[in-house]
Amino acid sequence: TKAQADKYLRNDIKAVEKQLNAFTKKYKIEMYQYQFDACLIDSYQKGEYIWSKSLCFKYNLPLYLYRHQYFLDRKKIIYKEVENAFVGSTSNSGLKKRRKAEARLFCNGIYCTKSNQIYG
Repeated sequence: TKAQADKYLRNDIKAVEKQLNAFTKKYKIEMYQYQFDACLIDSYQKGEYIWSKSLCFKYNLPLYLYRHQYFLDRKKIIYKEVENAFVGSTSNSGLKKRRKAEARLFCNGIYCTKSNQIYG
């Protein structure tokens, strides 16, 4: 049912959020809410494990955050670096567009409200 699906989604998001919070706390990374949201969206798709201590630096996004933890102020962010952190080696064109939208959210704080803003 829709209610069950919503419950599963909330539980999945909580698991990812817990790992992301642990990562940012451990490495003392501060970010804006929209940057956190972009990371949460990205890691929801890739899996909560990307933030675990044994794997996190094998993935572009956690590595980027760790290396740039003191430069997350919007004025100092270089979009291409962020885009690379989100997109990585993704080859699927639809997935690339979504990852680029997540990178734009991370940099600009502009939330997409329609699918054509993400894919169009």
